[in-house]
Amino acid sequence: MAVECAAVLIMLLAMSIVIRQKGNRGADLAMIPLYFMPAIYLAAGFAARYLPADGPIQPVPFRIVCYLVALLASGIVMGVLGLAVRRRRTRQMYFVLAGGFNLVLAVIFTLELLV
Repeated sequence: MAVECAAVLIMLLAMSIVIRQKGNRGADLAMIPLYFMPAIYLAAGFAARYLPADGPIQPVPFRIVCYLVALLASGIVMGVLGLAVRRRRTRQMYFVLAGGFNLVLAVIFTLELLV
């Protein structure tokens, strides 16, 4: 799944670059919460390798907590960035789509660890 997350990050970065070149800075900033889950997946996987298996912090719970913290942080950032969106319907769709993206990734990553 690390390769897929890296591919998602590369695609998001490419989309951000294209959006920035078109001059739509607000849409570029609105993509920031989408980076959280794939980036944390890669970082938590890397950090979990160096946790001792018999230590006080187990690798699997550590990764799950990292996913939940990333989901919470992306929700906070979405809320802050959503304040800049003037139209109510657009703001609601932003929350649904960006939040749904992060929620689905968090569920997939957690189920991958548990199954």
